Amino acid sequence: MKFLKSCLIIVLLAVMSSCGKEEVALTGKLKVSNLSSSLTYYVFICPAENTTIQLTGDLPIANKETITRELNAGNYVLKGYKYDNTNISQGFQIKAGETTEINL
Repeated sequence: MKFLKSCLIIVLLAVMSSCGKEEVALTGKLKVSNLSSSLTYYVFICPAENTTIQLTGDLPIANKETITRELNAGNYVLKGYKYDNTNISQGFQIKAGETTEINL
């Protein structure tokens, strides 16, 4: 009986030590680059379901600059304007653990 208890304890300890806590990514990254050499963009991020809600304030992106934001997985719209008030609207999807890139 002692042998059986010892074996059971060893097996239980082995199982418990092999169960590492796995982290599940729930977020991804958005990388927005301004490829222009002379334009500044002012953008903000909205959920695709309701583009009247701004998740960020205006994010200025100067010429040849890149910004990165971490977002929950889901569908979004990048909205904004150029310095000359030309409107921008670009839908995108964030996947957990991945980076989505948008070039302006």
